[in-house]
Amino acid sequence: MKKKGLFIVGLTSLLLCSCYFTINPQPKNANGSSKENDSSFISGNSSEPINISSNPTSDSVISSSKVISSSNSSASSSESNFIVKQLTIDTVDEFPYTYSTGNYGSITLDGTSYDYYRTVGTPHASSMPYLIRLIDKHYPYADGGYPSYFGNSLDSRISGMTELQIRYRSESSVSIKYFKISNNVQETILPAKEYYNTVHVALEDYPAFFRISTMGSNVDIAEIIITSEKGNHGSSFSAKQYNENRKSFTPCSSSLVDAVTTYTMNISPSETRTYTYYSKDYCYSNYDSIDKSKAFLTNPVDVCNYYLAFKEFPANYVTSEEKGTYGAKFANYARQVSTYTRTDGYAKLFPYNKAPGKDYPIYHELDIDLDGTYALNSRGVGRIVAWEYGCSKYDDSNPVCLFTDDHYASFQEYNCMGGFAQRYCGEMRINAYYHCPLTKI
Repeated sequence: MKKKGLFIVGLTSLLLCSCYFTINPQPKNANGSSKENDSSFISGNSSEPINISSNPTSDSVISSSKVISSSNSSASSSESNFIVKQLTIDTVDEFPYTYSTGNYGSITLDGTSYDYYRTVGTPHASSMPYLIRLIDKHYPYADGGYPSYFGNSLDSRISGMTELQIRYRSESSVSIKYFKISNNVQETILPAKEYYNTVHVALEDYPAFFRISTMGSNVDIAEIIITSEKGNHGSSFSAKQYNENRKSFTPCSSSLVDAVTTYTMNISPSETRTYTYYSKDYCYSNYDSIDKSKAFLTNPVDVCNYYLAFKEFPANYVTSEEKGTYGAKFANYARQVSTYTRTDGYAKLFPYNKAPGKDYPIYHELDIDLDGTYALNSRGVGRIVAWEYGCSKYDDSNPVCLFTDDHYASFQEYNCMGGFAQRYCGEMRINAYYHCPLTKI
């Protein structure tokens, strides 16, 4: 397994510091020559590159009229104030590739904390030469999700940043946002680059935070260099909120009879769909004759509607103990459901009603296939979370369903009209996306 180098450039006089995240990608064309094209400098208030370098291998950062070379292991005699410190980072460990749809979390590098969202590393640097990949994954549910993202945490200030250098490739533009406080955000749009290119972005007004985000396609990042005045860290932030009110409904109160009992729910503000009740046992015994399009539900709207209507799971949802029986029988239709009574994790951020006579809620996680790769032994990151006794902010104890497409990092409540409401923070604070009200930075 190859290691990628992480270089941190520090100014011993405590005036400037440069942080390096680096590997050495050299994508080749058909005849084996390098396709590393240019090094651009972009002003913080411009989206167009200027001063295109005539040297396609130039990797220099220009700051305060001094040049810091990323290829030197120590400063030149004319730049004796600069000392280069080299660290090693294992991108497999630091940026997990567990989920092909992207991971989220935080890492700490040389004392600074960085958040990542829908991000993967690679164990195969020779064939996939990037340090991290920001996956611009948009699903056909909810609002399509947030842009993928990398940047320093809001509790880990980098004081006085003056320049951001990024070596990247992307089929569409790349967003660089930076700010001192989250309600005063500036943005520079980097152009699409077919091959790896190094671009320098001048950061105005000495911001303390930066965000690199996707804008329509994946972004492969091979190197990030941050130039800044050395300073202290800022304070932490937090936010939590329950979602918007949903359309009221009354669950089915009649007896549930296989292939007979029905209930009508909205699948859009102006369209309804009628659901038919099926039990797992009935579908198991009549597998070859049942209408699987009615009995086996996988779309998150249908899954929510069915549970809210009948307070039962669609028949194709099996527990971990049922995988070998019902799961094997239902094959590709099978999805897993798990039941919990926990009060920690994301339960802290949802105002649930407790189960009758208990000090805890009862909720169920129903798997959702987001990209066509779902299997019972490879479940992905999509879930419907069904709170059996609903939300304490409402006047009833009817079930409430939430949708997460990023494995509990954020949630949207099903609105009982075929859609999902505004996102709110889930199990962890994700990458400075806050939701009181929702702010995308």
